[in-house]
Amino acid sequence: PTETPTNTPTATETPTHSPTITSTPTQTPTSTPTNTPTPTPTFEEPTPPPVQAPDLTIDKSHTGTFVTGGTGTFLLVVTNVGNIPTNQPITVTDSLPFPLTLDGMPSGMGWDCSGSAGTSINCTTNAILAPNNSLPTITVPVSIGQTILTRIENTAVVTTSNDLNPDNNSSTDEVLLQSTARTAPAAGPLALALAIATLVGVGFRRLRRRS
Repeated sequence: PTETPTNTPTATETPTHSPTITSTPTQTPTSTPTNTPTPTPTFEEPTPPPVQAPDLTIDKSHTGTFVTGGTGTFLLVVTNVGNIPTNQPITVTDSLPFPLTLDGMPSGMGWDCSGSAGTSINCTTNAILAPNNSLPTITVPVSIGQTILTRIENTAVVTTSNDLNPDNNSSTDEVLLQSTARTAPAAGPLALALAIATLVGVGFRRLRRRS
């Protein structure tokens, strides 16, 4: 007899599914960079050095009282207010206003002065004038003519070729004029007799009118 094979059922394994673990990444906070402002550079211009040059000024004044018909004196003083000595000739000019005229030649130690037309003054020197120093005074004698003016102004000017500031190169002096006192001439004997006769005549006529 033929043996029939017996089929033995094979056990089927049911797979077991293991849960998949999903890891959630932890987010690390990102730091926001802070913008630090860049300082703006400041540029300072260097102070330029002072200009090296002489700077002349002049001062004009007068002495005493100016009376018409008399005489007077002006004084001119030149000063260097710059920062180096002068190295060129220095010239002072002055034009006298009416009613003034020169009463002699202007003068000053070291100055070479001249006058023309009785009213124009020109004085020159080659002296070296150090900073913050003054030259010898120029003296200008004048005659004062008759006038009805009571006030006049007189301006003097100083120049040199390399002067730093020409705006301070002049000086004006204001002068008050006084009129000459006039007195009546003394009466002579004849004038006195006439005055007496006139008074006597006037008195006699008044007496006759009353009578």
